[in-house]
This record gives sequence, C-alpha cells and structure tokens, in this order.
Amino acid sequence: MKKLKCIKKLKSKIIRSNDYLIITIALILLFILGLIYVVTSENTLTCYYKENFNISCKTCGITRDFKSIIQLKFNELLNPLSTIYFGMLNLFFMTRLIIIILISRKINIKKIIYFDIVLGIILLLTNFIFHC
Repeated sequence: MKKLKCIKKLKSKIIRSNDYLIITIALILLFILGLIYVVTSENTLTCYYKENFNISCKTCGITRDFKSIIQLKFNELLNPLSTIYFGMLNLFFMTRLIIIILISRKINIKKIIYFDIVLGIILLLTNFIFHC
C-alpha cells in the first residue's frame, strides 16, 4: 500500500515536469519564430498609441530596435531602453534552456520552479522600474 502511494507521487512529479518541459519548449519555439519574423519582415509593426493618439509610449520603436540589435546596427536604435528589454528577454529564454537541462538531469524540480518564479518576478520588477 505504501509502495503504491510512492509510485503515484513519482508518476505525478514526472507528469508535471514533462508538462513544464513542453510549455518551455513551446515558449522557446515562439521566441525563435518571433525573431525570424522580425528579422525577415520588411515592414515592422506600428505603435497603436502613436498611430491613433500621437502619444509615444515607453516601448515605442522596440520592434525596430530588436531588429537593429539582431543585425548589430546599434547606431539605428530609436528607444534607449531597447537594449535593456532585449537583454531581459534573452535572459528569460536562456534560463528556460538552462531549466530544460537541469530537469533532464533530474535535479529537484521544486528548486527549479522557485528559481524560475523568482527570476520572473525580478524581470517584472525591472520592467516596472524602467517604465516609471
């Protein structure tokens, strides 16, 4: 009876870690597809607020700036915060890759998820600080 409970707990941990891996891989694929779109597209997206209300928001020009950063054309940046946002986004996805490696090596999943949550909160706070 006790052995059966342990097996059920182990199966549920494996299922949860597989779900986490699937979500992480999907996010990485979306990130890569977004990068491919930004680099290969001729036209970049226009800012809704700039177009409709003629108000520049804090993230105006980020798409064009991401394209310029990927092409190493730093002198064409429109928004000075672009490099910070690009760095935060890359940090987020690089930690996702590290998490995949750690999970595949069967390191404690709770610690990994806590680390991921703390990193997400730090990135959100950084975004909030630079937005104000």
